[in-house]
Amino acid sequence: SNPKGGSNAIAAKDDGSGKANIVDVNRAQNVAITLNGFKDFTFEELADTISHLDPLRKIRGERVQFMSGFLPTIAEAKAIKAYKGDDSRLVPAELFFRKIVGVKRIEAK
Repeated sequence: SNPKGGSNAIAAKDDGSGKANIVDVNRAQNVAITLNGFKDFTFEELADTISHLDPLRKIRGERVQFMSGFLPTIAEAKAIKAYKGDDSRLVPAELFFRKIVGVKRIEAK
């Protein structure tokens, strides 16, 4: 029998993907879209840039407005820190969150 519509169908479809699915699928997609605006950064560079309050002066204009929208929530940060699996099973949003959770007092930055 086929599941009917909604996010449950998406979640069931993703179960066989081999991905860890730590972060909500819709949230991960939204973060990935935002991260596309920072293609000239690796996730490590972006986390480091945020950590050092943008010493490279790469974050300007509209990018500043997007920053708070793609940082992990407290619950997401806890889940990412608790994940002990292989990074190859993480989607882009989760890989970025893995880099950013090490930044001290990220919410204040």
